[in-house]
Amino acid sequence: MFEQIVLGTIQGITEWTPLGSRACVLAAKVHLFSSTESLNALVRYTLFLHLGTGLAALIYFRRDLGCLFRTICSPQNAEPPERNLLVFLTVTTLLTGAGQWLIGLSPVLAYSAPQAKAAVNSLIAALLLAAGWRRKRSADEAVSVAGQPSAVNGLLLGLTQALSYLPGLSRTGLTVAALSARNFNAEAALRLSFLMDLPFVLNNSLLRNHRALLSPGSHWLGMLSAFIIGLVALAGLMRLARRISPGAFLLAFGALLALGVVTALLD
Repeated sequence: MFEQIVLGTIQGITEWTPLGSRACVLAAKVHLFSSTESLNALVRYTLFLHLGTGLAALIYFRRDLGCLFRTICSPQNAEPPERNLLVFLTVTTLLTGAGQWLIGLSPVLAYSAPQAKAAVNSLIAALLLAAGWRRKRSADEAVSVAGQPSAVNGLLLGLTQALSYLPGLSRTGLTVAALSARNFNAEAALRLSFLMDLPFVLNNSLLRNHRALLSPGSHWLGMLSAFIIGLVALAGLMRLARRISPGAFLLAFGALLALGVVTALLD
């Protein structure tokens, strides 16, 4: 029981950071609780915990999802921002799905060397730190609200998110860096990054864990912990993104990713 609560808590916190929740949960399960399960079993377990944080995202972003549903049902009555968001998420979902399929066809891409993953994550961290430093020095927060969901941004972010699904890469770090480069502010970058990922989190988790969903066990306590902690952590992160400057936010995100890279190399 204690193990499930701890692992669910780790999932609930790290899901919204550039550290990578799957890697953090796997490391905790192996090093803290001396798990001897196979890699496939461990991955299925992490995906089961993703259902908890996925449900937390569904509840937190319920208004956005409600607007999307109304836009799909009555596009003629939707406001331009709502239609733009639907187009953006449709394009990112299609491109990400195609990217996942292509990555699955290439064992070389799917199982690239850990050194390459660390190098790419280091580059992402450097981009976040550089963008944060530039924003902080310019002290011009007005530019950070220029980004808007659109088909063009959907194309760029769909390709970015597809790349981020290579094993070991930081999806949150890469997509937030790309959105920041397109002049989205911190809150908008986080919101779109999590909305983009939601269909794939829920789909992958359900496909790999349909048996676990139908059987009782302590794993449900882990998912419940991930849901509760994830909802609190997500609300706190979004509140923080609204209150701090875009430069400080990007610097913090970049530093956190850099810390994750160093920790992974030392492991």
